[in-house]
Amino acid sequence: MKKLGLILLLVIGITSLSKAQLSLEEQVADSACVCLNNVDTAQIIKFSNAIKMQCFSEAVAKNEVAIRKNYETEKRREEDAAKVGIGGSLLIKVENELAKSCEKYALVTKYQQSYRESSKAAEKMGEKK
Repeated sequence: MKKLGLILLLVIGITSLSKAQLSLEEQVADSACVCLNNVDTAQIIKFSNAIKMQCFSEAVAKNEVAIRKNYETEKRREEDAAKVGIGGSLLIKVENELAKSCEKYALVTKYQQSYRESSKAAEKMGEKK
């Protein structure tokens, strides 16, 4: 019985340690999600793009030390610079994490898309005149 309890305790300990080690993108996404959760839904509906960028900026600032340390490695810098640049690459990865794990982010993207669609419709109407 003692062996079973010890093994169970060991498995739980390893599992919790692995969950505690979040990737850089997950850390930034968690910070951004906390920011989004602190914003009123009505404000998100009205200013989705600005709020998204504000929360992303706050999350980057909050995790600046970890970001800097992570991007100090030459390999990481080269990989991301070859793609979209360091900031763009991080933003894309953080957005992917937010889409998976943050319910409020779904609201942001919903109203951000509707804003884009209405902008396109307004452009088309302007072209017809």
